[in-house]
Amino acid sequence: MMVSRRQATGILGAGSLGVILAPGALASPLDGLKLDPRARVDREETVTIGPEQAHGTDAECPRRAVFTLDFAVQARRQLLLLILTAEQYRAVLKGLPPAGEPPLHERIQGTASRSVTLRAGEYFVGFRNAFSSPVLLTYRTSWIDL
Repeated sequence: MMVSRRQATGILGAGSLGVILAPGALASPLDGLKLDPRARVDREETVTIGPEQAHGTDAECPRRAVFTLDFAVQARRQLLLLILTAEQYRAVLKGLPPAGEPPLHERIQGTASRSVTLRAGEYFVGFRNAFSSPVLLTYRTSWIDL
């Protein structure tokens, strides 16, 4: 039996309907990944990365820490994950190759986590879509101070 929003409000009360429709109540593709209770979540978002496009975000590590990236990449797709130091990122913006080995550089797919120990500093976390169609990505970044 279908009910209208007005009927649902009358049945459940105005406050109840807001809880049912609240965006936070929806399941996240990351719900199955355990988050360490000591972790400080920095960012969580869902993005669509266009064909042959990239998406990135800045991340600041105030002290030496374990940086964890939890991700869920659309089925049958993969992305290139790249974490760069601020110096490496500035070189890339100038069209130069980054000096030294990036802290993390790998292809990712499915739902999983990657962790790396980072020194205090500024970093860039980037995702590159090499497919000719958009890719849906949900990701969460977190830190555990060492």
